[in-house]
Amino acid sequence: MQVLAAGQAPSAVYGAEHLLRLIVKLPELLPHTGATEEALQLLISRVEDLLTYMQVRVWGLLPEP
Repeated sequence: MQVLAAGQAPSAVYGAEHLLRLIVKLPELLPHTGATEEALQLLISRVEDLLTYMQVRVWGLLPEP
């Protein structure tokens, strides 16, 4: 596990792959939030927009294999 240095932004360590791991866990986590159905639908819509953005820009967001 990498530790952040003083003044280092989390985005310098945690990249798109970590965000994708979180998105995969959302269906398991969201029922425990107490959010309304309307709020959940809005969140799902925004996550879908984010995934579309990431898909178009995948080569600039993820490290080379």
